[in-house]
Amino acid sequence: MEKEVTSRMNQIIELIIFSNCKTLKEIADTMGISLRQVRYDISRINEVLGTNQVVPTIETDNKGTIVINDEKRIRDLNKIQEKKFKCIKEQRLILLFNIIAFNIKSLNLNKLSKQLNVTRVTVKNDLNEIREVLKQYNINLIYVNNFYLVGDEENIFEFRLDALKKLEYSLYKDKFEKIEYLVQDYIQEVFSKIKLRNVMPIISEFAKKNNVLIKDSEFYWLSSTILLMLWYIFINHEIPNLKYFNVNILELDYEEIFTSLEKFMSIELRSRDRAKIKAVISAICNHDNIEVTNFNHHAVEYIYKLIIELPKEYREIFINDGTLLKGLYCHLERCYKKMEVSLEFEVIEDYRINLDPQLEETIDTFCIKNKQFIDLSRKSDKELLKLHFANSLYQHKRKEKKKVLLVSGASKIAKKHLNMVLESLFEIQIIAVISKYDVPFYEDWNSLDVVLFTESIPEYFNKGVQAAKINMILDNEDFLTLNKMNISPKEHSLDLHELYLKLDFLSNKDQLTVIKLINNYLQKQVVVTYNRLEHIVDYNVRIVSELDFGHNYIQLNESCVVLFQRGNFNFIDIMIDRNVNSGVIKITADNPIVLLFLLFRCYQQLNGQDIFSMNNSDIISLLQKT
Repeated sequence: MEKEVTSRMNQIIELIIFSNCKTLKEIADTMGISLRQVRYDISRINEVLGTNQVVPTIETDNKGTIVINDEKRIRDLNKIQEKKFKCIKEQRLILLFNIIAFNIKSLNLNKLSKQLNVTRVTVKNDLNEIREVLKQYNINLIYVNNFYLVGDEENIFEFRLDALKKLEYSLYKDKFEKIEYLVQDYIQEVFSKIKLRNVMPIISEFAKKNNVLIKDSEFYWLSSTILLMLWYIFINHEIPNLKYFNVNILELDYEEIFTSLEKFMSIELRSRDRAKIKAVISAICNHDNIEVTNFNHHAVEYIYKLIIELPKEYREIFINDGTLLKGLYCHLERCYKKMEVSLEFEVIEDYRINLDPQLEETIDTFCIKNKQFIDLSRKSDKELLKLHFANSLYQHKRKEKKKVLLVSGASKIAKKHLNMVLESLFEIQIIAVISKYDVPFYEDWNSLDVVLFTESIPEYFNKGVQAAKINMILDNEDFLTLNKMNISPKEHSLDLHELYLKLDFLSNKDQLTVIKLINNYLQKQVVVTYNRLEHIVDYNVRIVSELDFGHNYIQLNESCVVLFQRGNFNFIDIMIDRNVNSGVIKITADNPIVLLFLLFRCYQQLNGQDIFSMNNSDIISLLQKT
């Protein structure tokens, strides 16, 4: 009786032949199974292959390294299994889905039954299931000598877009299975040279040059939509008027993206085609700009009120540490956008959070009382916020650098913050920060020691480099993860921000000069420094006779109002009204973290002091959102 080769055994064979996996552990990690399962399947593979002069075809040494004694036998078995290939139902449905979406003229039941090694009745039954799915799009599959799709063009476009979505995982596969090659062949018959891999780098470059944020969750949708629009143009089919075309077109530089798209397609985009591509891009960017602006309005209010409520000891720590303010901002952002932030309370309990009882009580009370913007009143959410505070305070108290690639789809400021935190706390060098959709196009893998993802690691990612998932806001589990990857914490560091605050007897310009001199000296002496100043301290203070107030403000308390207005520099304007013995302070900042930092600078100076005889006066803060 012929011994069966299971799908999992076949995967192990392919990893041994074609991948960089050289140990049992690497295979187990790649497949997401246990070492015991890998050993069991290799034993079964050896039973199928037989022995070579009494020596097993595949062996392992005492360190788990795989030793191949007869590679030809393994490759021959792999070829035999390819000929016995038989698709599972899910794979057959994906193939049919894409044939119907893009190459319906080639839909032939007899041909497919032979290609898939199943009966014609099986293919027909699969086709009936697809018909039921098509009803969700209000379109029908009919047969009159040939197969046709019948329905509104807008619905057919959405159906085709979803078909492309089902292929996203293939970006991360180094080797396709037979079914995937079949999908590729059917699509390339009609897509010709138009490939998603050509479109994505063009869009990524456009986003960078125009300084717009496109989240990973929307990047694939945008790339797929533009690819599909290009295909319509390529086959001279009019692009339907879609619901997301009705947006205000953003004033961006589109010329380069149009030139790049025309170049690889060898066509000329018509003005109406350009207008529709602009609309699709603006639909994504508009949504993000509105979301970020609304979030910043609320985040400033929430963080300000929370910090003011903290016990004095902890309030001073956060007020004087721009890094901790950034961390709190990013934590709220993740809560607001619900980006994998919710952990079950039982999981959080394992961290044994140890906070000052007064601080813990303050957080509990604040979360219950302030639910309008972000509702953190659930026990698990409160515990997660406490965990963030515990981690922040731990960071506050506290040989060779590993080269790290950071993969994240978060906002620009969140990625910048994580980059800064990682390089400040650990002996690492961040080589680059990229989106997960840049991963298929990244080439310099040999120079890396570690790849860190802030979202789930793609299922088929395997570049022979250590990889792990961490959170945007590092917690105890992340520290353990990095420790297991032999990433060491930094020692003997100097906090330049703390030094800056101690130099407050100097002018702002002289303070920065001293900091730069000390920093340069310490770097030459190979001493680690925490430079958390960046442009936070780059601001001017001036006395003015009048202030220009905008609109769109929020009330922080009875004597503090925050207004949001565009501005390119950080500065504080002070207007003193001698007639009513009061004054107004206007703070202009180029992002919400700087706004909070400068707002707390004013809070420190004015709280309990009579510097400008301010009696119930307004502190006016102006924010420009980059």
